[in-house]
Amino acid sequence: WTFMAAAGLFNFAFFIYVLLFNLRLLDLGFREDALGFIGGASTLGCVAGTLPAAAAARRFGLGRTLVGAIGGCAALAALRALVTGRFELAALGFAGGMAFSAWAVVMTPAIAATVPEKSRAMAFGIFYGSMFALGIAGGWTGGHMPGWVHGKQPALLIATGLAALAVIPAARLRIADAPPAPRESDRKSTRLN
Repeated sequence: WTFMAAAGLFNFAFFIYVLLFNLRLLDLGFREDALGFIGGASTLGCVAGTLPAAAAARRFGLGRTLVGAIGGCAALAALRALVTGRFELAALGFAGGMAFSAWAVVMTPAIAATVPEKSRAMAFGIFYGSMFALGIAGGWTGGHMPGWVHGKQPALLIATGLAALAVIPAARLRIADAPPAPRESDRKSTRLN
């Protein structure tokens, strides 16, 4: 449930953020070609970050990587809400995509590591069902939030603050690290036996 609290805060905040970010770019005068360039840089960062994220999880553990991913995503998203240059937005989008890939890489093993094996199927069902429901709530909230706080930029910054709060429950998690990968010499001796 602690992981659900962290994931819920983080995902709810980013459902709001994703809805409002491109609308803010349109308000800044960017057209579809710039939105594609900035969004493509973010997607490229997600792809480029998967292997380094897996290496970080292996080296630093799932818990530390999870906390780093949440904090990194929130900080980079806040910077993206503040800058206005096309290339700066693309560079921060790439970096944000890399940070987000760490969240994506660690999410499933973190659930598996925090739930007993016999309950994992139910835990995954509850988790993903809840995240879809949070997407609906985040979309609705994101649609209304600029009116509540007088603009898209303040709403984006509030969303990043909510995402950053997810560090608190994430830091409380005690996630068992994966066992080390077998060395090549261990695999050879196993094959010989």
